Amino acid sequence: MPDRPGEGFAARKGREMTRRRWYAPLGLGILILLGVGTLLSRQYLEGQGSPASLFARKGHLATVMPLSPATPPSHEASDLLLASSTGLTVRCRIRGAHGPGPHPGIILLDGIKQGRRVVDYPAIAEIAQNALVISMDYPLEWVERLTGWELFHAAFSLRASALDAVSAVLLMLDYLEARPDVDTKRMILVGTSFGAPLAVIAGGIDPRAAAVAVLYGGGNLGELIAHNLRKSGRLGRVPIPRMGAGLIGWAAAVAIFPLEPNRYAPLITPRPFLVMSGADDELIPRERVLALHQAARPPKDLFWVQSKHLRPKQEELIRSLSKRLTEWLVEQHLL
Repeated sequence: MPDRPGEGFAARKGREMTRRRWYAPLGLGILILLGVGTLLSRQYLEGQGSPASLFARKGHLATVMPLSPATPPSHEASDLLLASSTGLTVRCRIRGAHGPGPHPGIILLDGIKQGRRVVDYPAIAEIAQNALVISMDYPLEWVERLTGWELFHAAFSLRASALDAVSAVLLMLDYLEARPDVDTKRMILVGTSFGAPLAVIAGGIDPRAAAVAVLYGGGNLGELIAHNLRKSGRLGRVPIPRMGAGLIGWAAAVAIFPLEPNRYAPLITPRPFLVMSGADDELIPRERVLALHQAARPPKDLFWVQSKHLRPKQEELIRSLSKRLTEWLVEQHLL
């Protein structure tokens, strides 16, 4: 502000000191507002990831609609649609075990592009001889349509889809629990790659899961996302500069907070927890695998396989992993 005509030095100094007296409380007030806003936002976001909130989002199983054109034998794969009282729907594929049961119920959560088709793997058909196996499609159709400016809306869509995906796993547990041919004390969550965090989070908050197994998965999702973006250089159909991968990973972690598997892994105890991963996995680095395993509490097991990241066409590797998983479940008296 310019000096006033005829104003002396003392007057100008007094006016300046008056302004300065306001700077400190004004700055402090702004910091307090930002802090309170951040705390309230964090509490709100954390509340959405609480067991009570996720169970409320899941609702209860309202209808089960067969989607296959004809009713196949119980041990063959068929599609169905689970609908919740909250409007959540889950498209699933199920393969029933041989005999009347009751059998263990295994929920398989595979890579993002595999979805419910994982039930059709030959190695899974072998497991299904002694267990009822079910998988689902993920609520992530919007990812395939990501272009240009739509990236700005991705964070909101990502959070809603992540919450829905966890709730969908809980809804599948409802479905297994309602089947007379399923032993409700032997319901198991198995998550591979993209499905690994969902298995850990759902298993952490839902005690109905008798065991949780993670194959080729890890913790610290923001760093994992950044790592994979640096590897691929793309998000959907949009090229991503390598320098931006870390920022996007951080933003994704904030968007889905608190759905970080390392937060929920300790809640799985005293139920058994298995981590099995490739020693040379280029998509899930060793330190991320160890971070998830270390976050969990006993009883827990860690097995390394001499391989890179698991691919759908690696039938021999899938068969070997399925055999090791079966052995582990037998050791836990669950299969």
